[in-house]
Amino acid sequence: MEKQHHKVFYLGLIGFIAVAVSVMLHASYIASFDQLGQDWAQSLEPFHKILQAATLIAEPKFDLVYVAIIAVIIFAFFKRYRLYASCLFFAIIVGDAIGTVTKRLIHRPRPIGHLKVDDGFSFPSGHVLGMGIICLWLIMILLPVLVKNVTLRLIADILIWIFLLLVMISRVYFLAHYPSDVLGALFLSMTMIGIAKFSLTMIKHDHHRTKRTN
Repeated sequence: MEKQHHKVFYLGLIGFIAVAVSVMLHASYIASFDQLGQDWAQSLEPFHKILQAATLIAEPKFDLVYVAIIAVIIFAFFKRYRLYASCLFFAIIVGDAIGTVTKRLIHRPRPIGHLKVDDGFSFPSGHVLGMGIICLWLIMILLPVLVKNVTLRLIADILIWIFLLLVMISRVYFLAHYPSDVLGALFLSMTMIGIAKFSLTMIKHDHHRTKRTN
């Protein structure tokens, strides 16, 4: 695994554990961070429609639909990258499972005033986890091999990051989650992408080694 992906994995894992433990211990700094983030998010009412669109697009129930669409495109037009689509599917399934287990272990209630449609526990955010995995997969795994033009890739990366940040902000704006919930979900998505990249690298190495021996 390349060094940058080592860093992403460890940063994601350490960050996720740190935030999760802090939430479980009801740390005062987490409460302060959450309050500050909520106050700021509530000042974004002029952007209500944009944030509403972001949160609807990132509905967890659509994650596998997006993955399926991406897989169809890759299998139809970029067959040499089929393994990349498999890694995305793996990351989404395992990441969602970890997120679900974590929600049940931590049992964090959602913020007061959340919409009725946002049921279940609060940590980590399912919207941010699923969309974070898809967005980071695009930025760190697919686009680097698919888009060779540095300028175009930079523009694509920036646009994807902007969208992901809008999703994160929207979940706090609509009182569906605390800021620490979306931050923890981002860290977990980074962890999953690090694992996916490592798996991809190992499979490719095994494939090349098999070809040489044959």
